[in-house]
Amino acid sequence: MYPGNVEYVEILFDNHLVNVVIDRFGKDVSIRSVDDRTFSIKIKAAISEGFIRWLLMWGSDAKVISPQHLVEKIKAEAEKMNKLYS
Repeated sequence: MYPGNVEYVEILFDNHLVNVVIDRFGKDVSIRSVDDRTFSIKIKAAISEGFIRWLLMWGSDAKVISPQHLVEKIKAEAEKMNKLYS
């Protein structure tokens, strides 16, 4: 869906997003329950601005666990967004 370097990405999601994840990544995506509120997935994804924007769309209901450079990109974008409202 988005062009970019393909890498393994691990993401933690709030449980209410399970259907969103299945819609985006397909029924074969491996979903692992983390606790009673969250689940995680590990997928191969193209790291791009579009993918980053898709992740940010879910706000605090999605958290990138790895790779670290993607975590840093998400943090930087969140900080820029925060400055807009400060």
